[in-house]
Amino acid sequence: MRKAILILSLFAVFALQAQEAPYTTPVDSVASDTITILSGVNDIYALGDTVRRPSDSLLRLQPWRPDPIRATWLAVIVPGLGQIYNRSYWKLPLVYGAFMGCIYAITWNNSQYQDYRQAYS
Repeated sequence: MRKAILILSLFAVFALQAQEAPYTTPVDSVASDTITILSGVNDIYALGDTVRRPSDSLLRLQPWRPDPIRATWLAVIVPGLGQIYNRSYWKLPLVYGAFMGCIYAITWNNSQYQDYRQAYS
């Protein structure tokens, strides 16, 4: 029983120490009436003698969502441009490869047709 209480109390002590530190940290080099932006991974704002990170709502960026109607119209104007707009660059060689394959098949079939037509007449 004593071992269980000792283990639980040690676990509680370590769990309380592992909590996240607050966002504010004192800075000695910043005047009390200035705002300085310290750049890093996230922007850190120094106001007075404390350093603050922007709130979590400011850090969350909205994901980019392409407009399907715009992508369709871009693809109608120039084939493959809709894929560039959607940031699916890897599909562009597939689109142009398919067009080139169709053009090759049409020209090859046309040349075969002309050969047979000339041989028949």
